[in-house]
Amino acid sequence: MKKISFLISLFFILSCSTSVKDTSSLPGRLGDSEMSLKNDPRAIPAVTKVMSQYGLDELAPDPPLSMEATQKEKVDYMTSLEPVYEEIFKSWYSDLEEVKGLERYTKVIDGVDGNKITLYIHKPKNLESSVPGILHIHGGGMSIMKARNANYKRWRDDLAATGLVVVGVEFRNVAGELGSHPFPAGLNDCSSALQWMFDNKEKLGVSKIIVSGESGGGNLTLATTLKAKKDEKLFQIDGVYAQCPYISNEYHQSINNLTSLKENDGYFLNVKDMAVMATAYDGVDSTNPLAWPLFATSEDLTGLPPHVISVNELDPLRDEGLLYYKKLLSSGVDASSITINGTVHAGDMIFINATPKIYRSSLMILIILQIVYNIVMMNKEELIEDFLKTFKPKEEQSWKSSYFFTHYLKNNHNIDAQLVEGMSRINKIDYWMVCLNNENIDIHAYAVNIEPDFIDKPDMLWSLEQFEKDNF
Repeated sequence: MKKISFLISLFFILSCSTSVKDTSSLPGRLGDSEMSLKNDPRAIPAVTKVMSQYGLDELAPDPPLSMEATQKEKVDYMTSLEPVYEEIFKSWYSDLEEVKGLERYTKVIDGVDGNKITLYIHKPKNLESSVPGILHIHGGGMSIMKARNANYKRWRDDLAATGLVVVGVEFRNVAGELGSHPFPAGLNDCSSALQWMFDNKEKLGVSKIIVSGESGGGNLTLATTLKAKKDEKLFQIDGVYAQCPYISNEYHQSINNLTSLKENDGYFLNVKDMAVMATAYDGVDSTNPLAWPLFATSEDLTGLPPHVISVNELDPLRDEGLLYYKKLLSSGVDASSITINGTVHAGDMIFINATPKIYRSSLMILIILQIVYNIVMMNKEELIEDFLKTFKPKEEQSWKSSYFFTHYLKNNHNIDAQLVEGMSRINKIDYWMVCLNNENIDIHAYAVNIEPDFIDKPDMLWSLEQFEKDNF
């Protein structure tokens, strides 16, 4: 009996000793509730230094009102924030040199609700061929900020400077100068902009359309895609790039156990602030996936175009972006995700001077080009079919088929391919193919409807420029 009592007592002691977990090793405010950006070892020092100029390295304060406030009180509060953020971003972008070699103009279109929408178009001067286009949807929680703000104008400039056509949307907000318009006003404006861009692809010089945005713009990017599917217009979108999307409506409760809402609360964004903003957008308990895409079902997601979701390590919104990415994968969507370490919400595109390498990589190299690459691979058959509508070679001219297809890719889609010269395995004569994304395409076989004639020991690769210089 004494032995049994001892064992029971020992079990009780061990249970009590393990019930209080040591959280000190956990990241951010999970490990230390007083942690802020200025003393979080994960934060990039150059960023916290810039943020400290406005006290943004401290924990963001709670809002002066709750979710139970009236809609007008919420709108007035958010409206008061807009000029503050605009002034901060303006100061961070004030000393930058203007991006040269671009054409910029505005276009006012009619929205589906009978309203006027201003579009900002940025494109390379003297564009001679069709290139991918970006429909950019700016951040601000669907509530504040404008496409004409300095930081968004610069983002579009820098995208266009890489050889893309960029269209920015001045959509209606919940609050601020462009308020007071809750859901679905802003979404409708973005869909109207997509329709206009699609209808004017040829005039703009656009080959494919990628919808892209950050934060609230990330929400509208994903929602615009979901709406396009619902409206049977998904063919208008070729790729999606959502940065730090604001998509869960779980800021007053975490149904999906989104750890980052606690881990990074107060790091540039206050979760209670986001709850107020969210309830002003579409109510407290909205689960409409067009308002909050994280509620999209597998049926909603199946068949969507390639997606890239990027998130920031020190962002309260990090985990909802990653969860959406996982839902895309489980629904069979071609999706990729990127976590940018050491950065706060949208930090990869805000701190152009403090972290220029991160800015440039998020701008184009690591993400948008990946989507463009996927589009090219996904549409190889489409490219060949389009080319063969106008090109009819003779049987003996494999070099002509290859040359003209390479020329077509460059001039119609701004795709660089190479001509491959080698020996025909069948006839043992000189034969040519086209190398596109490390794949040799026997375009001549497609053209004259014969079996592919695989090259034996290809001995020469020609760029289009080299081939034209040496042979014409």
